[in-house]
Amino acid sequence: MSSPSAKIELLHVVDTHALIWYLQGNPRLGPQARAIFQAAERGQTRILISAIVLAEMY
Repeated sequence: MSSPSAKIELLHVVDTHALIWYLQGNPRLGPQARAIFQAAERGQTRILISAIVLAEMY
């Protein structure tokens, strides 16, 4: 598990399960992945969501 002061990279590619779990608030999402999504919401990093991830979610 990363510490709160750990550096978060500027760009991340999102996996389908991680995105679904984050949107659902599912506890199966790991703490580091949750921190990345939260950083993206704050504008501290960017996430890339590929077309296949959107298709799989559909």
